This record gives sequence, C-alpha cells and structure tokens, in this order.
Amino acid sequence: MKTIPYREAYIALKSQHCDENFARTRRVIFFEETTGLVEVQMAKARHIYDQIPPRSRDHATAWTDGDEFYVLCEPYSHGDIGKNPAGLVNIRLPHKLAPYCGMWDPDPDSEPRTISRLYTTEDNVSGLLAIKAKLQGVLKTALPWNTVK
Repeated sequence: MKTIPYREAYIALKSQHCDENFARTRRVIFFEETTGLVEVQMAKARHIYDQIPPRSRDHATAWTDGDEFYVLCEPYSHGDIGKNPAGLVNIRLPHKLAPYCGMWDPDPDSEPRTISRLYTTEDNVSGLLAIKAKLQGVLKTALPWNTVK
C-alpha cells in the first residue's frame, strides 16, 4: 500500500493560502512536536491498519516513535470509532491537538466533523499512554482547532 505523506495528502492538495491549511499545518506540527512521532509509510504499520474497522480508516496515516508503530485515523463516520479491535488499543485526540479536523468552520464555537483516534497494539499500551500524557500536558495551552496563526 503506497501512501502519500500527510502534508501532501491533506494540506498541499488544497489552496496554499486558505485558513484551513494554515490551521491544519499548525496542528500537524504541534502533533509531531508534542508526541515525538514521525510519519512513516503505511506498509510499516499495516499490521495495525488492517485490524481497524474499514469505516474508521478515513484519513489514515502511520507514525512511529522509533520503536513502535501507530496509525492515526480521522474519519467523518463515527460508527466504529472508539471500539478496540482485538489486539489494538486507541486514544481519542482532542480537537485542539488533532491534525486533520475536517469540515472547516472559522466560528470559534464550532467543532470539526471528524474524530481522531491513534491506534497501536496492546503490547504497546505503555507507549500510547505516554503519548496521551504528553497531549494532556499541553491541552490547556493549545490553541482552538480553527485558530489561524
């Protein structure tokens, strides 16, 4: 499975000068810097991706902390979201910290229509909890999801 890098797939395909792109770029960088994760080809995390229910795989990207792999899914369909397929664990990312956040709306009270979940194997639950702690540590100071800065 060949994948396109996150910035190319979800940012560069839109106008380079739209507010949605500015906010999304800011969130991707913030996600990378906060978690320490680095994007990799999906083939490296295929063992995780294949177990995630198909309706939950939208806007899927693969990441690594150097030792373990993760799959970030950011679907519009919320039907299977939150359920842990056998052998996997996941956390929901707060909108302020989620890279994609689909259906742009500049209204400060709005919320995106996507939900972001980071999946990994049950064997890596400690790695996932460490990422969750990092995200929670910056949540109070994070900008709203649709802030353009």
